[in-house]
Order: sequence, then structure tokens, then C-alpha cells
Amino acid sequence: MRRAALLLVLVALSGCTLGGDHPIVGGSTPVSTTPGDDPHFPPLHFGGTVVDALSGAPVTDAEAHLDLAAVVPCRNEGLLWQQDALPSGGFEGRFGPAEAPRPRTDDFAYFLHVNAPGYAENVTFIGPAEARGDLGNLTVVLHPSAAVEGTAPPGTVVALDAPGHPQLAAADANGTFRIAPARVLPASFVAALDVPYVDVVAAPANLTLAEGNATGWRVQGSVHAQSGAALAADVVARNATGALVGAARTADDGSFTLHVAPTPADLTLQAWTEDGRYAGVAPLPVNGAPATRFPIVARAQC
Repeated sequence: MRRAALLLVLVALSGCTLGGDHPIVGGSTPVSTTPGDDPHFPPLHFGGTVVDALSGAPVTDAEAHLDLAAVVPCRNEGLLWQQDALPSGGFEGRFGPAEAPRPRTDDFAYFLHVNAPGYAENVTFIGPAEARGDLGNLTVVLHPSAAVEGTAPPGTVVALDAPGHPQLAAADANGTFRIAPARVLPASFVAALDVPYVDVVAAPANLTLAEGNATGWRVQGSVHAQSGAALAADVVARNATGALVGAARTADDGSFTLHVAPTPADLTLQAWTEDGRYAGVAPLPVNGAPATRFPIVARAQC
């Protein structure tokens, strides 16, 4: 096969190296201690409604709390500075209103946690950009607690599309896999069989997957930093419609093998590290079984 050289550059997500004033390193408060007196740090006001993802009806027994935490890194909730329970519940499924001081540094942000019995928790990141919006009238969508699970040959990587990036799992030694929590809305799904199994599923779902007799094509590659250090990453391939058509996880040395259908296609690779620090996309023209490994270089970090 002829294969065009491919370079996937992983670009940083918005964010955030830990630094500046914070409780451990700087010793000073990351928020305005007198929000009403400082015009540069006006207070934030939180409130809104919690609704069911399927019906749109209010979730009357939802509870909400607000964490002010270090962003370590890339919108991940790290060192906790303070936690506040918000008034919540009631017939309309509302939470708040509540006032909170505004962070003085981008190294800290709010994480709004909302949960209810029988639902998966919703965690909303509220950083400097989000704080410029209407935080007093938020709509938080809760998905019923559900999973996409099933059986597949041991080691098979499976992926379910989701906001941000897909959720990946691998079948264990007993041949079982589970992706949870999973959204209860239809989403693209792929299992990395010899010829990938591709479908649209909605949780809850239980799938039985087995290798077929056909021989698929394999795309080989590796993920590493500019320094040459190997990076552990998840990798998926999408077709022209955006559907998942391949999934893989790197080995310890950063190498991966991506199974694709034995059909010429112009695909797109999407890759990211578990901590969210590196992410990126690149075109992948597939014309046959490639004979050599191509590099994926991670160039930037948040």
C-alpha cells in the first residue's frame, strides 16, 4: 500500500499549570476575601435547575455542592480549598441561589457537583470564561445511572462517543467490558475487533461481540513527546460523518495498532492523554495495510 506520511500534533487544551498564589505554595487565599468591596473581583452567584436527560422533567431530589479547587491540570479538580453545599431540591428541582467569592487566580476554579439517587453525577467546570456567563440560571442535565457493557475477546478495546472525547475500556481476561457511567442517549460505538464492530448504542446496553472471519487492515503508530519520551494515550479513528470506526490504547512504549475496516477511506485520528494535557487530531488516508509505523508527536502542553 502507498501511505502518505502522517504527523499528528497534540495541541494543549485550555488551562493551567499549577502556580501562583494557592494554599500550599503561596500560602495566600485564591479568592477575594471581601468580594463586595473589590470591584475587580465581584462575587459570583450560582443557581439553576436540575433536569432528567430523557424527559426534561425536574429532578426534585437532586443535591448540589460547589468546590473551589486547584486546576491540576487542564480542568481537573485537584487540591480542594473549600466546599459549600448549595440550597437544593424541591418541586421544581432547583438549586441555589448562592453567592461565592470570585477566584483571584486562574489556577483555581469552581467545580459544581450535582447528583441524585439513580443518576450519574454531573460535574461542571466553572473557570474564568464560564464565570462571565449567567451562573444564576444554569440547567444541569442528569443522566440515569447506566452502562454499556458486554463480552468480547480479552483485550479488545471498545469506545463510546461522549462530549469532550470518547470513553474507552478494554475487555478483561474473562472477556467482559463495561463503560460506566454512560449517557442514555444514542452514541457512536466501536469495538476494535479484527474488522471493527461499529454501531450506535444507548445505555443501558449489553453487547456480545466476537471476531469474524474477515481480515481487517491495521494502522500502526506511536505516541511520544518532542523529547522522545513515550506517552500513554487513547486513540480513535472517525469517518467522514464523525462516527467512530477504530479505537486503540498505546503500550508502555507509546506504540499502538489501530484496526480499521479493509476499505479505502479518508479517516480522522483523535488522540488524548488520560490527564487531558495533550490532545489533537490529524487526517488519516487509508488505502491498504500499512507496512511501516508512523510517529505521533506531542508538541504542546497546557
